[in-house]
Amino acid sequence: MGKGCYVFRAALVAIVGLVVMAGPAAAMRTEYNVQSLKGLEGVYIIFQSLDNDIVADGLSQQAVESAVQKRLVDSGITLLSEDELVTRRGGILYVALDSIRNKDGIYACNIQVQLIQVANLSRDHSILVPATTWMYGMVVLAGSNSVGALQNAVLEIVDEFAQDYQTVNMEEEPQAETASIRR
Repeated sequence: MGKGCYVFRAALVAIVGLVVMAGPAAAMRTEYNVQSLKGLEGVYIIFQSLDNDIVADGLSQQAVESAVQKRLVDSGITLLSEDELVTRRGGILYVALDSIRNKDGIYACNIQVQLIQVANLSRDHSILVPATTWMYGMVVLAGSNSVGALQNAVLEIVDEFAQDYQTVNMEEEPQAETASIRR
């Protein structure tokens, strides 16, 4: 079996694995998850630190953080400080990009964005717990010479969050009343 056939077979196995692995993350986003964003006053963002290898290959922690913050603000979502998180009806937006590089310089990356809010237990409303109320993720492959493209993958997920947020929080335009004209 030639090297080309081996590479093709490995890529095919990886793609099938990615489809299987990406399914559960997308399945988490139900109508209940979208509705959990209603009334959210903003988010406090926590970024997981990037792996040293992926940073050495050119993905900038600061660039990813700045791009995510800008995308959220441009979407009408308020960014909260840690102090504001306690005093306002906000949540923690956790952004994670886990990566592992093989010997050929190919990264397998799991990208997750989660919203964590305080919720009460249905069996005892006096007990408050942190709960992931919204989550979306994807698994992607990237070569060591194209890790910068992973920032776009992170932003795709942030866009999904922003779209869901806007769906339940943006006021509908009032419909102009039409007067009936009698002749």
